[in-house]
Amino acid sequence: MAKHIHRTLTPAQLKRSREARAAFEAEKDEIVAKGRDIFERHERLMLTLRSLRAERQRQGISLAEMQRRTGITKSALSRLENDETPNPTINTLERIADALGKVLDVVVRDAKTAA
Repeated sequence: MAKHIHRTLTPAQLKRSREARAAFEAEKDEIVAKGRDIFERHERLMLTLRSLRAERQRQGISLAEMQRRTGITKSALSRLENDETPNPTINTLERIADALGKVLDVVVRDAKTAA
């Protein structure tokens, strides 16, 4: 059986430990909010990519044809459609949308009303 070691902290160590815990608690909500924001932005990007893929498939356009229309390699297009963490530029998304006869809209909103 494992041996448990108990250590008594000095008052100064206990104070530092409590202060560190309080600092962590103060930052925790901010970190969680940032994480949620990043997740929501990622989900919007994934929705855009799924929409473009669905439109490509609806129109019966192959990746080879998309490569011809966009100048983006088939492997890069496939990664954008299938990768769990794609990171396309706006220019890339515009090229794909244009090749499908669509327009990519990028909207800037007031941060207070974005939620």
